Amino acid sequence: MLTISSIDTPQKKSNLRRVYFSETGEYEKIPQQVVRLHDLSVGMSFNSLEEFHALVSNDQYNLAKERALRILARSEKTTHEVSKKLKEDGYFETTISEVISFLEEYKLCDDADFASRYVQQQLSLGLPPQKIKFKLSQRGISRDLI
Repeated sequence: MLTISSIDTPQKKSNLRRVYFSETGEYEKIPQQVVRLHDLSVGMSFNSLEEFHALVSNDQYNLAKERALRILARSEKTTHEVSKKLKEDGYFETTISEVISFLEEYKLCDDADFASRYVQQQLSLGLPPQKIKFKLSQRGISRDLI
């Protein structure tokens, strides 16, 4: 049996919450929205960590997908950049992978297309190819794709 012993914020102005379990002393970082959605509080008990993950994972997927779409609505990003932002927001790795698969399936985030348009744009601005390659690698585009 796992019991929530405390919930805190790891950093100022963070959307993350650390949910500590008294029996293990371990914690899970999850988005504040998930804490509110399930009204997680000190004293709540779960049979196992798997039960806790099962409770929050479906909601995490929907929230992460919404967050990814908002990220992409502001500006075009690579899958690496979207993954990084979702990780910073505290979503589970499995959730992030599922969201990236969704984005790729519906061509909402396409690294090959992004790289192609980025190269054309940067060449038109007169940037040398080496600098373009460097910038693409910084944005998480694989060497094979570059």
